[in-house]
Amino acid sequence: MSSKSDDLRIPVRSHRGDFEFERRIYYIPLEPGNRRVIRLNPAGVPVRGVAYGALAAVLMLAVSRLPLLAILIGLVPAPVAFVAVPGLIATLLTYIRPGGRAFHVAVRTLCAHALSPRALCAFRRAHPLERPWRPPAIVMLASGAEANWRRVRYTGPGRIWIGRAHAQHRHRGWRRPGAPHLTVREASREGATGTGLRRTVRRGRRVEIRPAG
Repeated sequence: MSSKSDDLRIPVRSHRGDFEFERRIYYIPLEPGNRRVIRLNPAGVPVRGVAYGALAAVLMLAVSRLPLLAILIGLVPAPVAFVAVPGLIATLLTYIRPGGRAFHVAVRTLCAHALSPRALCAFRRAHPLERPWRPPAIVMLASGAEANWRRVRYTGPGRIWIGRAHAQHRHRGWRRPGAPHLTVREASREGATGTGLRRTVRRGRRVEIRPAG
């Protein structure tokens, strides 16, 4: 008795289908009061599958009006072209569930994403930038408060100010490639040629600061 009852057990892999609400057609009444009906699939036929089939049939009728495709469709019997093919399309679209969603819901979401703007400004469509804006590099230099100078090379444009004793040398005439235009070297206060420097550095001009020694 127990072995027979074990054979009648049906393993349930998932209860997901029990909680999914979907309208289905189980029979078609032929008389009032459902006295005579046409039984369909025991699991029912999804209503959206019927809608897919109707849209596929309309699409086939529209395609049959085109000059070139009408010749190809004419080679196929009408029941196959306008009944079997739409039924096959409806069956495939019913079972295809991209991302676990119904086919028409997934297609609607993909179309909305494709047609939605990629750039928004105040929740309105805006023209996308040709290239992203990036802030320029921030140059941080020593303030000069340290006991020793640091070796620094700066390329203009900009302004420099050195408040400590120093000696400066401007390179004129021929220079090797990459050589600075102005060299500022740390010096003692007795032998310094200047105790302050304020200068505007033009674009492309190089200033090199060297420690003593």
